[in-house]
Amino acid sequence: MRRLLAVVLAATLLASGAAPLAAGAPAWLRWQQAEARVIGRVVDARTNAPLSSVRVYVVGTEIGVLTNADGRYELLGVAAGTHDVQAQRIGYRRSTQTVDVPSSGVATVDFGLGEEALALEQVVVTGTSSQARRREVGNSIAQINLASVAEPTKSVETLLQARVPGMTVDFGGATIGQGATIRVRGNVSLSQSNQPLVYVDGVRQTANNYPRNVSQGGSTFNAAQVEASPLADIDPGDIDRVEVIRGAAAATLYGTEAAAGVIEIFTKHGTAGKTAFTFQTNQGISWMRPYGSDVRPLLNMEPWLKQAYGHSEALSVSGGSGQAQYYLSAGFDDKDGVLPQDHQRRYSMRGNLTLQPLTNLTLHWNSLVSKNDLAMSPDGNSGESIFFNVYRSPVTALGAATPENIAKLLARQTTQTDDRLIVGASATWVPFGWMSHTFTFGYDRAAMSGEVFHPYGFVFQPTGDVSDLDWRSETVTLDYAGSAEAQPTNDFKATFSVGGQLVHTADARVDGYGRGLPGPGKQTLSRAAERFVFSGGQEVKTGGFFLQSLLAWKDRYFLTGGLRVDGSSAFGSSFGLQAYPKLSASYVISDEPFWPGTLATAKLRAAYGFAGRAPGVFDAVRTWNAGAFAGQTAFLPDNLGNRALGPEKSGELEVGFDAAARDDRLSLTFTYYHRHTVDALFAVPQPASTGFGAAQLENVGELSADGIEASLE
Repeated sequence: MRRLLAVVLAATLLASGAAPLAAGAPAWLRWQQAEARVIGRVVDARTNAPLSSVRVYVVGTEIGVLTNADGRYELLGVAAGTHDVQAQRIGYRRSTQTVDVPSSGVATVDFGLGEEALALEQVVVTGTSSQARRREVGNSIAQINLASVAEPTKSVETLLQARVPGMTVDFGGATIGQGATIRVRGNVSLSQSNQPLVYVDGVRQTANNYPRNVSQGGSTFNAAQVEASPLADIDPGDIDRVEVIRGAAAATLYGTEAAAGVIEIFTKHGTAGKTAFTFQTNQGISWMRPYGSDVRPLLNMEPWLKQAYGHSEALSVSGGSGQAQYYLSAGFDDKDGVLPQDHQRRYSMRGNLTLQPLTNLTLHWNSLVSKNDLAMSPDGNSGESIFFNVYRSPVTALGAATPENIAKLLARQTTQTDDRLIVGASATWVPFGWMSHTFTFGYDRAAMSGEVFHPYGFVFQPTGDVSDLDWRSETVTLDYAGSAEAQPTNDFKATFSVGGQLVHTADARVDGYGRGLPGPGKQTLSRAAERFVFSGGQEVKTGGFFLQSLLAWKDRYFLTGGLRVDGSSAFGSSFGLQAYPKLSASYVISDEPFWPGTLATAKLRAAYGFAGRAPGVFDAVRTWNAGAFAGQTAFLPDNLGNRALGPEKSGELEVGFDAAARDDRLSLTFTYYHRHTVDALFAVPQPASTGFGAAQLENVGELSADGIEASLE
């Protein structure tokens, strides 16, 4: 795996390094003939300030770029003739201008974009089979554009906090490295994970946090209490936008694992023009505010708390031409926690490359490599925790709660390293102006290596012990989506989409524990007098296909119908496939002639659809545990198994509206939803006569939830 990591890293650097060369390559190296070009500048119509990250493209073609920091753009390879050139950016009204492009030379088109609070022409991807305008979508989709976020962002998780109605992001504590628990419209299951699906540039990543650094041979409470988040591996400075879909009605096309919602992260890509460098540094200090009484403001924790200094640096470079754009970045983060041993050091590097060898073919390459080193102090609700013993003053398990006794706990060393690799490649082919095909391949590898070391002479383990835990998770994504448009009349348009997806996830864990160390000093597992090894792994494959049709009338009445059909290796052997239908409608009522112009923009929407939540990998299978006693081994009954076990199926109805006021500078969104889950998975006790004492999951439950979401911006 290290060889694979090295190869991918080298490919990223070589590809990204080649991008500037490709951008300036001679014409005979390009697949298409060099033609005329269109240049210009995009500014804010009110302030005349330049606008970056505006998408400018030739309508009806795949020729398009993003503006640079000065608002300038350059479109290469434009055929001679009359063309419509369009500029759009989130938060601004789309603008289209007609330009006559000469057979050779340059045509200039400048844009002044006005602000728009309710961007119905904004393009969204998440929850649809292909790109769609917001006016066409019948369900609520939240989009966070990093260009509009003014304050510094510490992490992806803090970016999501308080920005999406119906989403909660709870860190559950201030321990260094602790990941957040994310819920979208509350819990959807009582027995399965409620974390939403996460995609990065179309690559599905592991949804749950890294495992706790706890050995099966040691004590759960006398080890690390932190579960790091895979989202923390992504540098927020590399993100262009985040799209969040909430509920089954919107997530139908994601299928069996999407009932808890979907978060899709899109990272930055290069823009045509001169090479641009960006450097950012952040400095900060953390400390504990008083949380006790006036007499004991920190509840006697003063000797063990400190001011924690942290800093981060990030460097990025981007540029390119109409045929090749690149974005490279590297980041470093180093910070202390408020407890004595808390420390975190993170490295990351990203390389994104976009190539357009043909006018109807676009290639994307996205990659991320990161490493996160953690050192943690003893904390949590355990006998080895600093907090636990200080709070039990004056008498603790250590004796008197003196600083000298409490300091004995710091002899324990708890360290952890999280490694991450994400690679994605996609190709979009547009053989005709009315048809497109997108193929995506993704690979995500998350690995954790942790150690908990109690030295010889430790106060609670006089002979010492050591545990080493190695865990890894690999996810491979294969995805295809095709769409075709038909417009028989000026008023009627139909878009038909079809696609399929295969996701393969494999986890493996090796855990070693040893006790009885030979003496003082740092010792390895092989030096322990007694050694124990635990290992395990699991593998699950999920595949499905979908169909969708979008009908539009007069560009203000929209009806969408779709169907997703899934199969999974986690389903029982006699279950078969699961179907998830959807139906949604959107009505842009403000486009009607009778609508008063003083009321600005308004859209009504409604959606009804289904999504699922699969059982665990082994829940449907009869399993046995190996046991040993007095030197003899045997198999013991474990899980009874259920051949008919299937996924939970959540159906959701949502209705709402989006509106704007005050010259389209104020937006209001409102959504009511009702969710009903059938075939919910519950652990059902089994008769003792079966010989299997553990409860078995069965599809016997029902759950319901209602909610209201509103936002004013």
